[in-house]
Amino acid sequence: MRGSLWATLDEGVDVASALTRFGERVASISAQDWVVRANRTVLSVADRMPDLAKNFYESGRGSGERRFAEYLAARVADGSLIVKDTLLAAQQFFALCQAAFMRARLYGALATEPTPAEDPAGGRERGRHVLGSLRCPAKSVKTR
Repeated sequence: MRGSLWATLDEGVDVASALTRFGERVASISAQDWVVRANRTVLSVADRMPDLAKNFYESGRGSGERRFAEYLAARVADGSLIVKDTLLAAQQFFALCQAAFMRARLYGALATEPTPAEDPAGGRERGRHVLGSLRCPAKSVKTR
């Protein structure tokens, strides 16, 4: 599953498409039953086992944020994006992708995994939002 997530950032795809598909996958994975159950379990023992909680975060979302920051840094290096702090941008992207459903799932306000029909434009909108906060060099902007 993780492999298919990272495959959406294939270098042969334009940045906007890659961010959109990646955002859709992050949002979808974050709302899956097994992810919700794992997060609930770790949060329930975090006070008693802080190292377990820290390791869970660092090997999961923290690792993903760092890897995505590397992708963003590569897009900065090739001139596709202008980003001052790629790790902060990655953290904000993950937070945005999880905003729609993760907390609702975590707290039981949404009992089942959302269907694509429940979030039809979510990935596109998250991708646009992130692209709007990142600056693209003038040379990469297409005019009609």
